[in-house]
Amino acid sequence: LNRPAQDYYAVESDRDAMLDQLTRKGRLRNYITLEKKKDGSHIWVNIEYKAVYGNDGSLKYVDGVVIDISEEKAAEMALKVSEEKFRTYVESSPTSIFLADASGRYTYVNHAASKLLGFTRDELLAMKIPDVLAEYEIERGLRSFLQVKKHNAMKSHEIKFMHKNGHTVDILVDTIKLSDQEFMAFCRDISDLKST
Repeated sequence: LNRPAQDYYAVESDRDAMLDQLTRKGRLRNYITLEKKKDGSHIWVNIEYKAVYGNDGSLKYVDGVVIDISEEKAAEMALKVSEEKFRTYVESSPTSIFLADASGRYTYVNHAASKLLGFTRDELLAMKIPDVLAEYEIERGLRSFLQVKKHNAMKSHEIKFMHKNGHTVDILVDTIKLSDQEFMAFCRDISDLKST
């Protein structure tokens, strides 16, 4: 290839770490790093190397493959940016958003959800769906949750939640099934509409 090995590494410490691992273990598997091409541009690669030793125990050569994974890495990075943007949108949404697992335990709540019920995020994440419902709504709320599990979604329905300070809050809820283990509810306080 007419280039010294160190010229391939975008970050010199990656080369040192790779050589250290190769020396200690005798092989590398799924070693992902950034390398330099001859034109100076960078590519992401997945390296699989095996050290081959001579009869005297000295390293004779390194055998293996280097696979260009730049496209996969770019897609992974784009997905991460997209997920971070989505998280920002959800967190700053004026709509209260609750995520629950299959047992009904809350796994995520946005700021609006915390504000809606007066509980801190940590308090809500220690609760299940029945814990935030008015006592006389628990059975109906659990039936609704089972319906979402079975039918993947539930259109807008009204239900009374309990605020931390003890008063009920009239809520309009839309729920969707994201997966068998994750459910998302969009909740809107309609107390003002109910009182007019």
